[in-house]
Amino acid sequence: MSWQDMFLNRLSADDEITNALSSAFDVDANTIVVTHEYPDLTLLPKNTCLACWVDILPRGDFPTRLKIFPMKKELIPEIEWETEKQICKILNRQALIADAELNPYSWALILGSGEVRHVKVDPDLLDADESGFVIVFDHGPYAPE
Repeated sequence: MSWQDMFLNRLSADDEITNALSSAFDVDANTIVVTHEYPDLTLLPKNTCLACWVDILPRGDFPTRLKIFPMKKELIPEIEWETEKQICKILNRQALIADAELNPYSWALILGSGEVRHVKVDPDLLDADESGFVIVFDHGPYAPE
């Protein structure tokens, strides 16, 4: 089961993603598998700590999906969005991540600085088979209830 989907605003090389994950999760880079094919988690090397599927979306302002799979329970972050903030800072990227709202068009935008903003995305583009994300409204700093 994946822990988090992050949609980045720019492409990143696999080694950059590996280094960011290694630093953010505090694990050895040699225990991270970055793949462009959806991973069969049962076939990964036994020493794998994290798997990350990189998927490129055809449209939108956030074309890179990172689907992150911690392979050990203790790697699942306890503090909401802290690990995601670290990844964004290291990669110098913005990322959209799902928030806790029931509205499927409401998302959290993590800036490269680590600031989190509450945004709405274009429903037409998102509903087209999740083919991309475009922010249509920025509500300002995120303040979950």
